[in-house]
Amino acid sequence: MRITVTILFLLLHAITYGQKIQFMDTTNIWSNYRWYWSGTWHYNTSFGNQAMLNGISYRKLNNNAYIREDTSNSKKRIIIKDLSGSYAIDTNEYILYDFTAAIGDTLNKIITIDDTLTTIITSLDSCLVDSIIYKKWAWKCFSANYPLRYTIEYYYIENIGCLQGFYMPIQPYVGTSGINKLLCFRNNNKIVAATTLSKNQYYLDPMNCNVSINEIQTKTLTTIAPNPANLHSKINFPYTVVSGSLIITDILGRKLASKSIINQTAIPIGELPAAGVYFYTITDNYSGNKFAGRFVYQ
Repeated sequence: MRITVTILFLLLHAITYGQKIQFMDTTNIWSNYRWYWSGTWHYNTSFGNQAMLNGISYRKLNNNAYIREDTSNSKKRIIIKDLSGSYAIDTNEYILYDFTAAIGDTLNKIITIDDTLTTIITSLDSCLVDSIIYKKWAWKCFSANYPLRYTIEYYYIENIGCLQGFYMPIQPYVGTSGINKLLCFRNNNKIVAATTLSKNQYYLDPMNCNVSINEIQTKTLTTIAPNPANLHSKINFPYTVVSGSLIITDILGRKLASKSIINQTAIPIGELPAAGVYFYTITDNYSGNKFAGRFVYQ
């Protein structure tokens, strides 16, 4: 009897511990950050009441957009309908997320005034969300008329959403003119953190829930090789920086070097005036991340 009770307890504990967050959980709150030349916005996305549109049941978001889960044909898709025109290009239904997508699947075909944009799944991976394994999809936008305009790869996590902002899959065109980012995700009043399986790199950093949009979050996920450094050493990034910069300063704070970063995973330190201790700051213009550290130069 004791053995049976113990087994039942362990099974119940495993089921409870391994239960995944559900996207349509009404306690979910997404905190988003958007930066353009004209200003910055920090806004939350959350669920409102249920609503019926043309005989179909939706959950209203805290704006004039409506969302529903589609599980037909063995799929699990999140469908969005925007009646305000603030997020989608029109009032048609679009796939916001497909949590059963395979590599090569098309999410949406979006027709704008001067272009046709197709969003396609490019890779499928996994990540840890509060110690539970979730799927992670990468997708890109392909333009019919401006192929060089859309070069960035975006990501969304199973049952959580896009790391570049809640609405990004239906408005990829905004990614070319500013920075969009999911700062923080909460489920049932609990801050959720997500890391990769291969590296201890935060995709959703819980510290972002406690900082203002103007605060710099310094990350130490870079490495230098060879180290101690010389003019041939490189600073390696935890991912490809599409657009960014490197600044090197001395111990007095004087700027000694400034370099642009374009689609790179590393950048050479180069020649410095003398041996000593130096500091570096790498800025990712797209995500807003800043990586900082120091090194000894010989």
